[in-house]
Amino acid sequence: MTWSVVLDIETVQPVDFRALRRRSGFRPWTDACWEHVLPAQVCAQRVDDDTGAVVDEFECVIRADDWYGIAHEFNNPYCRLDAATVSEGIAPADLFSGLLRISRGASRFIGYNIAFDMGVLRCHAAKAGSPLPDVPDVCLMDAAAAAMGQQKWPKLQEAFEALCGQTADESMTHDARYDVHMTVQVARATGYFSAAGTATDGAISPMSAMMP
Repeated sequence: MTWSVVLDIETVQPVDFRALRRRSGFRPWTDACWEHVLPAQVCAQRVDDDTGAVVDEFECVIRADDWYGIAHEFNNPYCRLDAATVSEGIAPADLFSGLLRISRGASRFIGYNIAFDMGVLRCHAAKAGSPLPDVPDVCLMDAAAAAMGQQKWPKLQEAFEALCGQTADESMTHDARYDVHMTVQVARATGYFSAAGTATDGAISPMSAMMP
């Protein structure tokens, strides 16, 4: 059996993509961009490549003030978390140990605009001495646009609703676990797995509601 890891991150601060790219030129992305972006929430699901079923999951909230011993204030209005929840999260070292566990043996990472998510995670994992597996990163944005018959990249929510025939829960978007749920469904709808799995079907609770 082979598997993919589908993931999403939410960040400590809102991200200005144009400002990030100016740090090292418009393209390509480099660590000069990523080191300034800190994850606040990460969800990664291991998906069977043959069935499309989710077989394992790692999700966490990371304490913002533990990044490199510097005090960082959580202030991201687009993320479903709040400062109190982030203050009770895990240390960055535990984030990378969890990611290594879930991704060991994976054939690929899959995401929506995954160049951003994996750029951030690979940069900080390498700095922490816990590099992630060197496997391909697969972005669903082109496949979603093609399946929808348009040139413009759709937003994840738009792709989910158009290709999966479901209505996204507006109260849960930009929660990493719910966004991964939508990403897995879009991956199934665009043919990235041999068959349609069912393991993520059903109620998905936002991570912010699951923290003590």
